[in-house]
Amino acid sequence: MKEVHVKYYNDKYEHNYNIIEKEEPQGMVSVLSRSNNNEWTEEAKGKNVTTITDNGEGLLIESDDPQCSYSIALDYASAEELFILMTQQDFAPFQIKETKTTMQWPLSQ
Repeated sequence: MKEVHVKYYNDKYEHNYNIIEKEEPQGMVSVLSRSNNNEWTEEAKGKNVTTITDNGEGLLIESDDPQCSYSIALDYASAEELFILMTQQDFAPFQIKETKTTMQWPLSQ
């Protein structure tokens, strides 16, 4: 599992997410969920928000939030272009402050 700390440029908001990556029959799956930290409301804590599946032909990006439902299929070229745009610091009102790996998959016994 990876922990990601996000901070908005206006310093009003900071919060954490967790990312779990695992191999499934349909391909490599990465699940983004809100952490269980106190910056989230009780109903938001620990909820999955987005799943990305790499099926070997491209990426399927799906919302796990029933209030904001979407499913987007991208070939690798389109995913690359989207990633380039999304990682530009002047594009987003926030920045990733820290990412750290806390557990490796599969979990060791």
